[in-house]
Amino acid sequence: YHCFKCSNCNSVINSEVGYFKNKANQLPLCTDCNLKLNGVKCTRCSRVIEKDGLTFADKDYHEGCFKCDKCGVELVKMKKTLTDKEAKGLY
Repeated sequence: YHCFKCSNCNSVINSEVGYFKNKANQLPLCTDCNLKLNGVKCTRCSRVIEKDGLTFADKDYHEGCFKCDKCGVELVKMKKTLTDKEAKGLY
């Protein structure tokens, strides 16, 4: 089993955890590289969303990144969130 390695970082893949496939070339990936290469990225910060993510207007965000573009207030608990006409900004 020590021969089965991640195609991205070359680390040995744990057989108990399993592996993922790189979407680009179908080669095996470890869990960490799968998140980096295949994971959903936040619209605001571009980092991978590992947990506590949400989708609004077909865009994905970390909960902490889902905030008003004008004043910075977090919008997670707001009853209504608005976008501008082009759906580029959050208010």
